[in-house]
Amino acid sequence: MSAAVIDIPPAPPRLLSRSAGSRRVDLWLFGCGNVGRALVRMLATQGATIAAREQVELRVVAITNTKGSWFDSSGLDPDSLGEISPAALSFADVVRRMSSHAHPVLVDLTATDSSELFVQAAEAGLAIVTANKLPFVAPREVYQRMQESARGGRGLFYETTVGADLPVLAPLADRLRSGDRILRVEGSLSGTLGLLSDAVSRGIALDAAVLDAQAQGTTEPDPCEDLSGNDVARKALILARELGLSLELADVELEGFVSAEVLRDARGRGLSTALGAEAPRLSARVRGLAKAGSVLRYLAAIDPSAARPVRVGLVAVASDHPAASLRGTEAMVTVTTERTAGYPLTIRGPGAGSQVTASGVLADILRAAR
Repeated sequence: MSAAVIDIPPAPPRLLSRSAGSRRVDLWLFGCGNVGRALVRMLATQGATIAAREQVELRVVAITNTKGSWFDSSGLDPDSLGEISPAALSFADVVRRMSSHAHPVLVDLTATDSSELFVQAAEAGLAIVTANKLPFVAPREVYQRMQESARGGRGLFYETTVGADLPVLAPLADRLRSGDRILRVEGSLSGTLGLLSDAVSRGIALDAAVLDAQAQGTTEPDPCEDLSGNDVARKALILARELGLSLELADVELEGFVSAEVLRDARGRGLSTALGAEAPRLSARVRGLAKAGSVLRYLAAIDPSAARPVRVGLVAVASDHPAASLRGTEAMVTVTTERTAGYPLTIRGPGAGSQVTASGVLADILRAAR
C-alpha cells in the first residue's frame, strides 16, 4: 500500500533582525519543568528571529510552579527567579492580571487536570496553549465544557498532547472540515515504548532495554508508568474525541507493554527482577514473529465503525507496515480516510523529548498569537 509521508526534520535557524512593529504577546508559563525550560531557552535564542519573521514579540510575564507564582507586567527573566520570592497569588489572581493584557496566552506545561483553569482562562479572554494531556481525557461533561469555553474565547491549542512536535491533530481537523470521513487512525505514540519495541525486536532482553532507556532519560521516573500503556491510552482517547467519538478513558481497550501481573510483581520484587523473569517469554514471541517476517510494535488504533473503537497494545506488523521501520523514539501516525483509502497519510518523526515538545508548544503559541 502506498503512503504519503511527512518527515519532520529539524528546521535550520533563520537569522533575521528584530522588527520594530512586532505585536506583544504575553505568556503565563504554568509549570516550568524540562519542557518549560527548553521553551524559555528557545524564546531567549529565537525571540528576535520570531519578532522579525512573525511580527510577534513573545514575552513571559507570569510563571507558576510548585513554589508559587511570579508576575511582572513588564516581563520576567526566568533565570533570576531564584533571587525573587514568589507572590501569594491564586490562579484566579493570575488569570485576572493576565486578562488586562492585550494578547495574553496561558501556556500549561503541567501534568495535572487543568480543565477548570482552562475554563476560567478562556472566559477571561486568554488564549490557551498546552502539552498537558489530562484535561483532554477528563470525563466527557468536563471535557465538553472546557472545549465550549475555549470556542467562545481566543482558542485552545493542544497539538503537542499527542505527537509532541508532529502535526497530527491539525491534519485530522482539516480532513473532517472538508467533509472527508476518517476510516482508521493508527500510531506509535510513545517514544519510550517505541524504543523498547525496537530494542526487543533486535534481540535485546526486555530488562536490559528498559535499563538502557532509563540511562537515556526517555522513561518516566517510574518506568512502570510507561510499561502500563496508560499514556498511550490517553493519547488514543484524545484522537478518538477529535473524530467525534463520545468515549471515556475506560472505553479504551488497553493491553500494557507487559501485563498488570508483571507490573504488580515489579512493585513487590523490584523492576529488574520482574522484567528479567518476563524477558524470555517476550524474546520467544519476538523470535517467532521474526520467522514469519513480522516485528513487534506498540500501537494505538482507532476505528470509528468498530464495536470497541479504540485499542492500544502490542501488535505484530509485517515488514511493509509503516511502523516496522521505526527506530529508537520515532513516532508515527497513519490516517486512512474515505477519499484516500488506498493512500493513507503517514506522519513520522521525533516523538519524544523536551526539545521537540517545546518546539511544538512554540508553534502553537504562534498559532494562538495569529
